[in-house]
Amino acid sequence: MSSKGETVLLATLKEAISTVNTRLLPYAREIFCAKDKATALEMAGPYLSEKYQTYAKWGQDEVLPGDDTFHQPFEELLRDRFVLGSPDECYEQLRPCWEQAGANFPIFRTHWSGMPLGHALASMRLISDELLPALRRVTPASD
Repeated sequence: MSSKGETVLLATLKEAISTVNTRLLPYAREIFCAKDKATALEMAGPYLSEKYQTYAKWGQDEVLPGDDTFHQPFEELLRDRFVLGSPDECYEQLRPCWEQAGANFPIFRTHWSGMPLGHALASMRLISDELLPALRRVTPASD
């Protein structure tokens, strides 16, 4: 049984949701921002590479479509799987998410096992200060 407060809260939430006139379409990406792509690869590459080597050992790539596999050079894994680079480069790599898919709610994974926290925080600062303001100005493609 819910309390009166919970009932009021649920009614308020339902009303708020019903007045929203936008479609929420999230997109999740693994991202690392640095001054340039070379620095991003240097700082994040070893941790992403280790993550996917572990995934391959676990057999997680056996359910990937077609002949996609994690058993390939890291440079090949990078393609369309990670967003790495300067804020401008990351913006361009994310562009298909809203232009082609109409996505409008980014979810970023910015830290991986073993990565120094300072690396993740530096990336998050660039994302916050430079990338997110640019993303806020984006108008996703409509249906």
